[in-house]
Amino acid sequence: MKEVRNTLESLKSLLNSKGRPNLVFKGLAEILTEIEEVNDMKQVKVLLLKYAFGLVRSESGLFSVWENLFDGMRIIDSQGVILSVNSAFCRLVCKKEKELVGMHYLTVYDFSMRDELHVLGREMFREKNAKVKLKITLWNGKKLDLEISTIKLEYETGNPAFLTMFHDITENEAVKEQLQAEKEDLSITLKSIGDGVITTDSDDNISTVNNAAEKILGLKQNLLKGKTLFEIFELIRIKSALNSDQYELQAIQGSSAAARQQNNEVFIIYPQSGNQKVVTFSSFEKVNQEGCVTGFVYVLRDVTEQIKLERQLNLAQKMESLGQLVSGIAHEINTPMQYIGDNNAFLMESFQSLSKFITEINEEILRMKDGCSMKEFLTEKRFAFEIGYLLNEIPAALEQSLNGIERVNGIISALKDFAHPGGKAKTLSNINRGIEVTASISKNEWKYVADMEMILDPELPLVYCSIDEFNQVILNLIVNAAHAIQEKTGKHPAEKGKITIKTKIAGDKIEVTLEDTGTGIAPENISRIFDPFFTTKPVGVGTGQGLSIAHNIIVKKHKGELFAESELGKGSKFIIRLRHGNN
Repeated sequence: MKEVRNTLESLKSLLNSKGRPNLVFKGLAEILTEIEEVNDMKQVKVLLLKYAFGLVRSESGLFSVWENLFDGMRIIDSQGVILSVNSAFCRLVCKKEKELVGMHYLTVYDFSMRDELHVLGREMFREKNAKVKLKITLWNGKKLDLEISTIKLEYETGNPAFLTMFHDITENEAVKEQLQAEKEDLSITLKSIGDGVITTDSDDNISTVNNAAEKILGLKQNLLKGKTLFEIFELIRIKSALNSDQYELQAIQGSSAAARQQNNEVFIIYPQSGNQKVVTFSSFEKVNQEGCVTGFVYVLRDVTEQIKLERQLNLAQKMESLGQLVSGIAHEINTPMQYIGDNNAFLMESFQSLSKFITEINEEILRMKDGCSMKEFLTEKRFAFEIGYLLNEIPAALEQSLNGIERVNGIISALKDFAHPGGKAKTLSNINRGIEVTASISKNEWKYVADMEMILDPELPLVYCSIDEFNQVILNLIVNAAHAIQEKTGKHPAEKGKITIKTKIAGDKIEVTLEDTGTGIAPENISRIFDPFFTTKPVGVGTGQGLSIAHNIIVKKHKGELFAESELGKGSKFIIRLRHGNN
């Protein structure tokens, strides 16, 4: 029996080897004698199993190490017959030790893989040490990722044995695949999002640039990668949108990591393409598990079109507001102009009487005879031409006309202040004056349905703001208050509602409250009132943009606070808070 002879030779070579396998083959000489007398391979396997079980149990210390190894261990002879396995290998291939010992090593794999693994095994067995990673399918369909290491054990007889370690990396590979998938998803996300993303190491050397960042900066990745962020900024012009007088590279650059933590800072950049862009800039630290900063993530957002749209919406809102105010302003101007006209007509008639009186006096003086009683004559004429009445009424008419003219000028001045196109620049501004101006030009919106009370703190400090935009907010709130009161009381109420505007100092901020006695806001709507286009007004009354624009101006542009308190049926209160001084 050739198979028996080969097995016998393998066992003899193990016995006579200088470098024996990790297992000590005690009792091998005795069992060889029994094998030489056997012609049936099945009996040989039984004898080998008997020997193997006796062997591992005779070496209790070695057996403990062998059995408790985390990785699967297997020893095969040069024919591929399994001589020994540990418990980890049994668990790995889902078979018992007594099933494995004596069988060919390929039988634990799925039939479809055996030819491939046979070829691979032959290649590995030619080397003293070989290591590979494999995806395998077992006999029962179980799929594993394995790291397989094989040591070739050489013997004097020339028949080697092979010790193989099987390290299960299935979970590791699954994690790697998941990480790779996430990396690919992140890469696709970075390529597809509209925001520019630049990542750097702790020295600000650029490592990643997405397509949007290329487009915003007008520079290609091959020019960006490897350079520092500030080397890139030196290739383009950049300035803070808050300071138009100087280019501010240092506005982003800081001496420390904390100094570079920015959030939606607005800059104007001038890419080499030549098209000016308005960009918001945010930066975030990359921190590892030890809490050390390993780099930065910079996010650039091109808000040029958004700014244009906001300007268009603001203009539309202002045009709507001005449209609402035109009829009111016309009425406000018409009233003083009416009595100015009446007074001028009166003055014209009065002047004609005075002129006639003076003319007749002069003529009489020329005809006057010596000794005529002048007193009686003048007295008669004074009563005839109502000189006393004219002396009293003409100054009053002149004063009233001057007051009317002053009132018209005030309305026109307020309208100019409100509509001035250059009022968006932030300067130290008088909030009280802004409220007075806005209340004046909006008077026709509220005077028929509400009385207005203004309690303005005369000690209120100046506020660094865009007074034009602040006035727009106050106008929106006044108009909303008037509409809410009118909805509750009607257009011509027997008893008017009330709008109260107060200003005061609140720590490092100024506080403006505008309170009305209108319909109030339903609880389910209070959280939505600042949403764009949200309105509870009838179709055709407003755009639903007023409070949204007000919120954008106060909260986003001025870093202030704007919130509402309301009780349905009783009225609403809007509170504005802004830092005063140069803050």
